Amino acid sequence: MKTTVLNSYNDEAIVFLNPMGSDTRFWKKNFPDEILENYEVIFIDYPGYNSKFFKYKNFAEQAVDLCDNVLCKIKKPLHLIGYSYGGFLAQYIVNQNLENIKSMILIGSSYKLNPINIEINSVLKSVAKENLLLFCRSLSIISHEADEINSNPLMGLQKFANLKLSIDNSDVICNQLEHLLKHKSITFTCDKSLNTLIIYGENDKMMSDADINYYRNYFENLKVFKLRNESHMIPTETLYPLIINHFNTIEHDRLSFANV
Repeated sequence: MKTTVLNSYNDEAIVFLNPMGSDTRFWKKNFPDEILENYEVIFIDYPGYNSKFFKYKNFAEQAVDLCDNVLCKIKKPLHLIGYSYGGFLAQYIVNQNLENIKSMILIGSSYKLNPINIEINSVLKSVAKENLLLFCRSLSIISHEADEINSNPLMGLQKFANLKLSIDNSDVICNQLEHLLKHKSITFTCDKSLNTLIIYGENDKMMSDADINYYRNYFENLKVFKLRNESHMIPTETLYPLIINHFNTIEHDRLSFANV
């Protein structure tokens, strides 16, 4: 995997795990100075994105490799942010029980795939094998609100142009979709007190309120933001204030505990 590290002198680190079909440019748009000023920032591109393609069998294998070669070398408090595909990977990572992982943010990502998710991913894989442009157009329709597509009918073409800048062919996309299709459900073994934030759009086909109850029953320090008039892909300008508030709350709680 290709990693980009910024401001390694800061005392805590944040790892950003991309959604499928995106490289680290996804996060860098509208990236807030407040995060850069206070955290070491680690961007990760999956194999095949701006790097040589390497095929992982599943999420578990990828999580172990990422922990062994990147995360275990970070000797400071660590926070994970995973969007969609990246959120699934984040959940496998926390189950590795690294002692320095202090929080996890999941965006548009559940612990399991519902039948509609399996059907969507199966169709997307078939399309990606034949035509990446059609894959990008299909992904746009599935992931965005109708108003967004109506205001930008070339969204699918733009996704395709961005994707072609980072990958050589559809192998990497198909491999990621294989990971999603192989994943059935995750049983957590991590610390129940892990600070966890879940963000999702009310119209996200990948999420359900029933899925959220699973997290509520496991994590003791859980916050959930269900955003109105949003689908699977939420603008970063909407996400970052929620992310910053999450970290500010953790820091406030830490200082309050230290002063007791």
